[in-house]
Amino acid sequence: HLVKGNQETATLMLVYRASVVRQQVVTIQQETFTAFVIAFEDQYGDKLVSGERWFVPFVGEVRTSEGHYLIERNFR
Repeated sequence: HLVKGNQETATLMLVYRASVVRQQVVTIQQETFTAFVIAFEDQYGDKLVSGERWFVPFVGEVRTSEGHYLIERNFR
């Protein structure tokens, strides 16, 4: 912690790591896309979170690290 005048500030180190580990074919509303499966590690101070996200360009995230799937697009 740093003290400047009567205000206290804190420093927190953030580290993000991500890499594409494979491609996966997915179908959303009868449309087929190739998703990039991204393995990630996020570190917030002493807390480390890791998992996978599936991302399709121009669509977005189609599977979250919690295992939730995109089942419908709200655009064409």
